[in-house]
Amino acid sequence: MGNACWKHHHFSQEIQTRQYRSPEVIIGVHYNETADIWSFACTIFEMLTGDFLFEPKKGPNFGKDDDHLAQVGISSSHLNNLSPF
Repeated sequence: MGNACWKHHHFSQEIQTRQYRSPEVIIGVHYNETADIWSFACTIFEMLTGDFLFEPKKGPNFGKDDDHLAQVGISSSHLNNLSPF
């Protein structure tokens, strides 16, 4: 089973495998087909290098989502102006 959805009807807020999850999906704002482009680019990187582009881990004071966003280069201060849809 996959987690594909229609562009106009989302079945879930959490799509994509963790390592390929786009920032908009992680922070819970509106996503569209650009999330697929993000995943595709992560996959191409992995195929070319043999390494994950992002491999988030949970720490004692932060979760996997926090680490993932930090690896992408998004800090919590960037998120203050965003609101979930």
